[in-house]
Amino acid sequence: MELDKRLSNPELATVIFLMHFVCYGDCVLRKNGDSRGHALNIKELAEIRDMKYDTLRKIMNSLKDKDVIGYHVRGGQKWITVNPYILCRGVQFEPWIIKFYEDSIWAKFKLHRTK
Repeated sequence: MELDKRLSNPELATVIFLMHFVCYGDCVLRKNGDSRGHALNIKELAEIRDMKYDTLRKIMNSLKDKDVIGYHVRGGQKWITVNPYILCRGVQFEPWIIKFYEDSIWAKFKLHRTK
């Protein structure tokens, strides 16, 4: 519900689109969401989504400003990650990804689980 309150419709649609590429453990956006796939950049994501690069770049920058995604350079590679407090695959995460997002507004929200 917080996503719906804090994100625009294009931002929400982009988050839904990005979920297809989130990798287990580190939340990096990779081809097919597979750790063996290469890390995707905004240009590739725009091509996959059939969207203009500048349009997606603006949305992604807005999502970064809202701590939904982050940009990283690790081991000489550029990565885009999704905040694991919002969207993740699996239950065990690399410590660096948790640390990166632990002070985001999203980390304070509790999950509401139903049985």
